Amino acid sequence: MSQPWVILTRRYGGDTRSPTVPQLSEAVAELYHEPLPGMTERDYAEHGAASLRYGYDDGPMYVLEVSRLREVALEEWADQDYGQELAPPRRMREVPEDLALRLWSGLADGQIDGVRSQPWE
Repeated sequence: MSQPWVILTRRYGGDTRSPTVPQLSEAVAELYHEPLPGMTERDYAEHGAASLRYGYDDGPMYVLEVSRLREVALEEWADQDYGQELAPPRRMREVPEDLALRLWSGLADGQIDGVRSQPWE
């Protein structure tokens, strides 16, 4: 198996490879705190989520999406083309900001079993 890679896709666009914990924290804060001048509810809704992908060039890939509505979803894919789902998506609602950051940090560190063991719905 190849070396794992990690990519953070932020709420307003832009990918960061191998993000640091401060970069993950900043991306979560963008979702949980919306004090940007001139932004409307529609603007916030249009850019309503960010995701962290952890995977291998030859598969599998894990995607952990955090939304501005404090919802988190975990997806597992056979490869980075999203062609074959390995497990049904898992979801959590009303996720506190610190837990969202811990989940992203865990996934970024390759702690797949730790992320899976959370209280998903």
